[in-house]
Amino acid sequence: MSEVGQAYGGYGWYGTAGTADITCGSGNGNAASTCTLYVPASDVGQYRVDAWESTRRPLMNHTASRMLVQSTFGPTRQSIARFNDFDTPKQWLEHQMSLPPSYLRTYYRQRTNPRMSTAIQAGTIRNYECDVGTRWHTYAFTGADIGKTLKVYATSSSGRTANTFTLEIDGYKRTETTGWNGETWSVASTDQTWYLCYVFEHPTVPGGVIPLGKH
Repeated sequence: MSEVGQAYGGYGWYGTAGTADITCGSGNGNAASTCTLYVPASDVGQYRVDAWESTRRPLMNHTASRMLVQSTFGPTRQSIARFNDFDTPKQWLEHQMSLPPSYLRTYYRQRTNPRMSTAIQAGTIRNYECDVGTRWHTYAFTGADIGKTLKVYATSSSGRTANTFTLEIDGYKRTETTGWNGETWSVASTDQTWYLCYVFEHPTVPGGVIPLGKH
């Protein structure tokens, strides 16, 4: 016996793949409420038409998974659970359309730091050491810091190491050092505020030039 059509889960009829003897809707393979079966000549053999109906319905997770396969990059346990929070697929679609778009360029630039020149960098400044998305490079300062205020803390506090100078810009720790601007840290060292006039980055040789102005 050869199967030529099927319908399940309350959905319309489909022609079975590779079958040319049945047409559903506007063409073979298109879902429809009815189908047309073309029976070959009677001298070919005997034919029997069987039909049965199942009262089983797909589970909510199966329905959600089917919808997400057709409308997203694929279902996950989390996306299936969110889909089931809505009463109808229409509500889920309307909610998805109301969400702000996610851009590949934004995602990429937040997680990379390509250098277009010694004075320009793409991407964003790194976060605190253990934050998600934190990035590291060999520069304590970059060309993007020109014109910013540099805070040099000699006193220790939460997030700052004792007996060292802590250099911060915009509230982010850039580096720590026991010697700063010709001074070795001591108990007499005090907090300082500077203005970055220019940053010269050398791509291969450690070190660099950072002309400062007193703030």
